[in-house]
Amino acid sequence: MKKSVLFICILLVLPFLSAVTIDMKSSYDQGETIIAKISGDFFTSLKEDNIFFYRGHVKIPMDYDLAKIGNYYYVKASTLRKAPNNYSLQIKNAHYYLQGQLIDDIIVKPFAITDNIADFVVNPGFVVSIADFYIELKNLQNIFLPITINAHSSLNFVSSFSLYAGEIKEVDFGTSGMKESLLSIIEISTSNLKYEIPIYIEYFPEPPQEPYCGDGRVDSGEQCDAEDWGPIIGCADFGFNDGTLSCNEPGTVRECMFDLKNCFTSTNIGCFEDNECGENQACIDKKCVNLEPAQQCNNRETKCDGKVYYICEDEFWVSQGKVIGKCSVECLSGEKCVSQEDYICENDQWENKGLIDGKCGYESESGECITDAIKCDFKIYYVCENKRWVSQGQVDGKCGYSEPEPFLEPYCGDGKIDAGEQCDGYRWGMVSTCQYFGFNDGLLNCIDCSFDTSLCFNRDRDYECWYNSDCNLGYKCDDLECIEEEVEACSSLDDCDDEEICFRGSCIKMQECIYNSHCDLGYWCDEGVCVEIEYDCLENIDCGQNKECDEGYCIEKQGKECTYDKDCKGSYECDEGYCIEKPECTKEDLCLTGYECVNTHCTKKQGDECTKAANCQKNHECKEGYCIEIESEDECQTFRECPYSFTCERGNCVNSLSAKNCKELGGEICAQDEICPGTIKDINSAVCCLDALCEEQEPSSLSRIVGWGLIIVVGLAIFYFFIKYQGAKRKNLNLKKLGLKR
Repeated sequence: MKKSVLFICILLVLPFLSAVTIDMKSSYDQGETIIAKISGDFFTSLKEDNIFFYRGHVKIPMDYDLAKIGNYYYVKASTLRKAPNNYSLQIKNAHYYLQGQLIDDIIVKPFAITDNIADFVVNPGFVVSIADFYIELKNLQNIFLPITINAHSSLNFVSSFSLYAGEIKEVDFGTSGMKESLLSIIEISTSNLKYEIPIYIEYFPEPPQEPYCGDGRVDSGEQCDAEDWGPIIGCADFGFNDGTLSCNEPGTVRECMFDLKNCFTSTNIGCFEDNECGENQACIDKKCVNLEPAQQCNNRETKCDGKVYYICEDEFWVSQGKVIGKCSVECLSGEKCVSQEDYICENDQWENKGLIDGKCGYESESGECITDAIKCDFKIYYVCENKRWVSQGQVDGKCGYSEPEPFLEPYCGDGKIDAGEQCDGYRWGMVSTCQYFGFNDGLLNCIDCSFDTSLCFNRDRDYECWYNSDCNLGYKCDDLECIEEEVEACSSLDDCDDEEICFRGSCIKMQECIYNSHCDLGYWCDEGVCVEIEYDCLENIDCGQNKECDEGYCIEKQGKECTYDKDCKGSYECDEGYCIEKPECTKEDLCLTGYECVNTHCTKKQGDECTKAANCQKNHECKEGYCIEIESEDECQTFRECPYSFTCERGNCVNSLSAKNCKELGGEICAQDEICPGTIKDINSAVCCLDALCEEQEPSSLSRIVGWGLIIVVGLAIFYFFIKYQGAKRKNLNLKKLGLKR
């Protein structure tokens, strides 16, 4: 009995349980912005026409907006100039599911407006955007009002500020830091009031640009681009030991190529790195200087050891040699004049030699010199002839003068990398393969003393090297990987064995070649020796573009239409150099519901998923045993179903600007099946209805006749069954009552 009563109570209560809920405050201060969150299983999308506001039982006009963000609908409404009273938000004419049944009952959410004045008002109450946006705030109080904002970290905004009495401020939110679409909440609050504003910012990544010289990346055919030089650092990478390397700017001759005109080889440079110097030495100012590892020191500290001056660098004493003015050193080897007295530097001290004939402009009264005597006046050589000094000019090996070596004009092909050249013959400096220019495969050439990267390219491969020549100097190829060679450290040639040289602090075998490029045409580098190539190739990389290696010979590729899938368009893929159509499916789960994969194509199949529409979800119907989604007659349900810069208005995709302009004029955009009884204004091919609301088109005369005909038929059928029921009731006489009457 108790179970029966409980079951009956549940049945009585169920009709009053709504699957739609409205989440909003129970009371609002005057001027406060209402932000209501609506959730429910709606059959059709909510529209602004479904939202109504009442004061008591009287419908009132209200400034409000409606939008769907994520899985919820949001209503923003303004309570400005609304008197304190009891109000309600109502949803009408909206179909939704309740306990599996489709109903359209009115949903009511009461609220009140109090006598108090809200601190501030916000507009809008929700944000749907694809770019930067702002939220407008207005101070409704007569005092200075501190504001605090809390939002997602990917947005750029000011987190706190103040509004003076009555101030209206637009708070900007930047989206430049976003990397993906954002569904979040912005909190804006004072000590008395907090708004939670839902936002949805859709992120559209910038389309990739075609590579060009000046884009800041080293692309195919380029050696450098602005600050991107790949692995190249300076002139040393091209075999020079001094100078400045530069990259030609876009629009110049040989744009995005290295300019070597300011690179050169200097004989005054002894080192670049510490490992090029000996033990207890360091490379400072391109010179090897001695260190004193026995004593550590504080940086920039100085000391004297005898007359040798030391400076502390990197916590070690570094000898500066004898320095004038330091460690009692007054002079270094040389001579000077004070008046006409000649001073000679001896033991780092100036020694006065007095007046010497022919020195410091002094000549004896006789002006004579000893025959065959010699002297130097700077770098001019003098010989005493007939007791007179006779200038011999600058003489090689005399007075510190040496004749310069004859200068030969450099040229491309002289086997040396000269200024303005990147390579010369097999002289490539430190460059060896395409990898120096940011590529992982291909063939690098030296043409007209400049590197040619036209045959360099990037390829996805699972190995680092095939030959030792694929690795950088000091590395070897082991199991398809470049590993560092175990070499003996050295500071000079004496530290290395025969047939070895000391290169950058390591002993390496003296080789005829290191890379294939060091050998003549028809030869390749095998373990440091140039050997004749018996075949054209060993792998495809040896053949260059549009060719492949087939049993040691380079042949044209079978297919030239494509190399990668991205070279083909649409639903095609690359197969052995040709673009072929991709299979529609390879297994059944790649096909839509109700279809199966047969011979790489999705074909319809019979099923037992449903027998009637009631077995399916909403917006679905049962066809051939499967639940199929019903295509809506509306062009759209939300703005996401419309093209970029369009919004969804009354089931139609319309230009966002058109919809905004129409609303600002006080009108609305009519749907395709609606007409405007008022003034029509065309805005970008959209019908904007002014002075009236859009109305559904009346059915045609034929539709009216058919409709009324159906109504009459149904009415006659009801009337017929009613008469028949009454007649049967009269015939069913009560015999007991008849007996009593008798």
